[in-house]
Amino acid sequence: MRDCLRRSLGRVRVPADRSEESQRKRPCIPKPEAAPQNVLAPIDAMWYRSLAIMLLRGKSDHAPRWRGAGHAILWGFTCLVLVTLTVLLGIQVADLSRKPADEKRRACSTSVVKPLPIPDAHGSARAASRPAAETGAPDDKLPTSAAASDDETAAYDPALAYRQNLLRFKAATEHRSTGGHRARVDRLRDLVTGLVQNAPGRADLILNALANPQADPYYRTVLLTCLAETRCAEAEERVWAAAVDEREDLGVRRRAAALLTHLETTTPRPHRLLKLITSDDPDIRVFGLLAAPDHMNEEGYRVVKRRVLNATDINESIAATVAVGKSLFPDKGTVLLHILKSMPAESKESYTDSAILKRTVVSHLDAGSTDGYYAARKIAADPSEAAGVRGRAILKCAEGPPEDALPFIRELVTEFGDEDVFLLQSAIQALARLAGAAAQPVIRSRLAKIDNGEIRKHLENVLEHTLSKQGKEKPL
Repeated sequence: MRDCLRRSLGRVRVPADRSEESQRKRPCIPKPEAAPQNVLAPIDAMWYRSLAIMLLRGKSDHAPRWRGAGHAILWGFTCLVLVTLTVLLGIQVADLSRKPADEKRRACSTSVVKPLPIPDAHGSARAASRPAAETGAPDDKLPTSAAASDDETAAYDPALAYRQNLLRFKAATEHRSTGGHRARVDRLRDLVTGLVQNAPGRADLILNALANPQADPYYRTVLLTCLAETRCAEAEERVWAAAVDEREDLGVRRRAAALLTHLETTTPRPHRLLKLITSDDPDIRVFGLLAAPDHMNEEGYRVVKRRVLNATDINESIAATVAVGKSLFPDKGTVLLHILKSMPAESKESYTDSAILKRTVVSHLDAGSTDGYYAARKIAADPSEAAGVRGRAILKCAEGPPEDALPFIRELVTEFGDEDVFLLQSAIQALARLAGAAAQPVIRSRLAKIDNGEIRKHLENVLEHTLSKQGKEKPL
């Protein structure tokens, strides 16, 4: 019986008891803890492996639904990995290629350039910025860097002797730095200014330096300027010799010709002047014409008159006109009047070439002569002339006969409107020069009628400035 019951119970399937009580009575078998570092890796590997098998081989019921999406996800992930590896590889290659260049650049920046010495009277090198007493080193041990000419030689050092500053400048001109000649001139401007200002009393030193014809042209140009500043007896002869010497550098010749206009003439040099005013270089011709009044003879005067009438360059025409106007030849007034007659009033613009030349001619008219005065008066009263030309003619009339000039200029002061500021200013200046303080009532009465306060104030300042320079007073 017991055996039958045991066999029958063995075939009966007892359902699992899932009640809370049975769950509580069920013994809890603790699971062994897994190491934290090994948790994610097996799960990730198992998940990717299962996903790949499920999606690519179709072993799951959901394979048809996820197969296309799986291809897209895997392809995108693969592309992302490839792009990341490519970027990292490119960065590594760039670092490797940049490394030799950086090492080369560091090697160049840390290399020592051997300095060029600036010789003194004994041929030794001196410091370019400090005297030997300050450095505490012997003269032949003082370093003078060639690159220092970019900075240290930019200013005149009063702690050094004039010779040392001159030698520093010479070394700077021999040092060919980047930027060209204009950059070199700008960089050395302060040093050159100091050399010129301290040149008086050092003519012998400068003449000895000029004896070297192989020196840098810019260096020789500055030496000539310093020599002219000394006002020594040899300066004029040495500058003239450089100006006419065709073997000399053209820039040096131009500078020498320009210096002739600032030197006091002790001995006329008409033959050398002919070389300048007939030179092939237009700049030398212009400077020669400006220096001509103290040196030209009859032959030179004829050449200058031809330049006035035939020159195609406005600067040369103006320089020749000035030379004729400042000359002592008796026919100069006739030459100037001939120029005026050949130049009709073409434009009311004050700064055209013809207007500038005409203004120069009017400035050199002899208002003391009848022809010169009435030529100036005619231009002053002509409304078709340029304002600049008329203004210069009005001022020239103040040098004429007072009995005629005073009423004429007084009429101009009252005639010009507020819009003719430049002409009104010229008339006020001319009347104040001619009549002095007696001109104040007429001028101030006219100024009181000007509505623009700025213009009125400006003209009042012009009147006061002109009266401060005049000591004469004539009745109006």
